[in-house]
Amino acid sequence: MQVVVRNRALMTSLAPCLERHFELLHRGGTGFCISPELQAMSQAQICGLMGGRFLVDPDQKAPPPRHQWLENAKSELNFASLDQTESLGIYLGFGFYPSVRTLFLQASLLMGQGRGEDGLEFDYAQRLQDYFLALGVATGPFEEILKREMFFSHPSLFLNRLRNAFGGRGPAVAINNLCVSSLQALGEAYRAVRSGRVCRALVVGVEEISVLSVLTFARLGAHSRSEDPATACLPFDLGHNGIVLGDALGMVVLEGLETPEPSDTVLQGYATSNNLHHLTDSPQDGRGLTATMKEALGEAGFESVDLLTAHGTGTRSNDPSELRAIAEVLGKNAPVQSLKGHLGHTLAAAGMVNFLLCEDQLRRGQAVATRGLKEPLPEGSEVDLIREPARELSGSRGLINAAGFGGFNASLVLKAGEYE
Repeated sequence: MQVVVRNRALMTSLAPCLERHFELLHRGGTGFCISPELQAMSQAQICGLMGGRFLVDPDQKAPPPRHQWLENAKSELNFASLDQTESLGIYLGFGFYPSVRTLFLQASLLMGQGRGEDGLEFDYAQRLQDYFLALGVATGPFEEILKREMFFSHPSLFLNRLRNAFGGRGPAVAINNLCVSSLQALGEAYRAVRSGRVCRALVVGVEEISVLSVLTFARLGAHSRSEDPATACLPFDLGHNGIVLGDALGMVVLEGLETPEPSDTVLQGYATSNNLHHLTDSPQDGRGLTATMKEALGEAGFESVDLLTAHGTGTRSNDPSELRAIAEVLGKNAPVQSLKGHLGHTLAAAGMVNFLLCEDQLRRGQAVATRGLKEPLPEGSEVDLIREPARELSGSRGLINAAGFGGFNASLVLKAGEYE
C-alpha cells in the first residue's frame, strides 16, 4: 500500500492559502509585523502574527483572524465530510499551552524571578501583568482573555471539533512534542494508512503565538531583537540572532492506493528519534537528526534528494547542529533551504508548514532561497545552501526535518507528483 496526498490547506502569517505562498515566497515576502503584546512580554518586537499589519508589504491581503482559521482551512481543503461508516483517522500536531489564568496565578510561585541566557533579569508575573495592560483588559475576569489567547482550547476539544467538521470514524491522536509535533503527526498517519489500519487520515498542524511560548523563549534569550524584518530571522547565516515566532494552521488528507497516478505525491519514508542530549539545546554533532535522516532515506530507498527543507530556526544551537547532520548524511548532494525567514518559527506546526511548502516547490520545479542568507556559517561550507536567486529543481524527491525541545527529531521523505 502506498500513501498519497489527496487534499491540502495552509494558512500562515504570510498568506491565507497554500496557492499564494509560492508567489509571495519568490517575491521575498514575509508575514512579519510589530506586536505591542510581544513587546510588553519580551525584548522582541517582530513576529509572524496572523491578522497583523505587514511590515514589508502593507497592502498584502492578511490571513483571517484566528476564530476563522478552521472554517477557512476546511474550505481550502475541499474535503467533503464523511458519514460514520467511513474510515478517517485524525492526527493532530499541536502547541497548545496552559490557560492564561493558570499561568497568571502560578507565575510568581513556579517561575518567579531569574536571569536568562542573555543576562537580563526576568519576572514572569510582571511580564504577564504588562501583557494584560497592553491588551487593555483587566486581570480579574478571564473570559475574554481566554477567548482571545487560546482559541483552540484543549487538544481533546479541538479533536472533537475536527471530528464534527470532517466526520468518519477511526483513531483520533494528539501529539505535543513541541517543534516536531506536526511532522510526527504526519509520520504516524503515514504509518497508519500504509499498514491499512485506516483508509484515510486527516493530519493537522497548528500553532498560535501564546503567552507561554513568548515567555519561554524570552527566558532562554532566544528571541531575535532585530527591528528590521529583513534581518529579523537569518537561518544558517553568521548574523543569525534568534527566532521570530509565527502562527500557522496546515492540513493534509492522506489516502492509501495500490497504484498512484503521476500527479500523486507519495510519502516514502519517515523516522523519529530522541537524542537525549539536553532539554532545550541541540547536540553540536547533530546526531539526532543524523539518525532520523538516515533511517527515513533508507526506508525510501533514496541516497539523495532534490530538495531538503530544513528546520533552520536561526538560533545559535539549532543551525550548526543541523548543518553538521546534513553534511554527514547528504554532503552537497541536496539543495538545502530554511523558510523561517519568511514565516517565522511556527513551533508545533513547523513540520506541516515545511512539508506542504517543500512539496509545492518540488511540484513546480523551483525552490526559493533561504531569506537573508548572505554569509553562511562555517558549518554550511559542506552543504549546498540555496542562496539568491531561486534554484531550478531537476527532480521530485524531498526531505523535511524537524527538531524540538527535549531532544526530539523527525524526518520525512516524499516524492512529489507532477504539477497540474
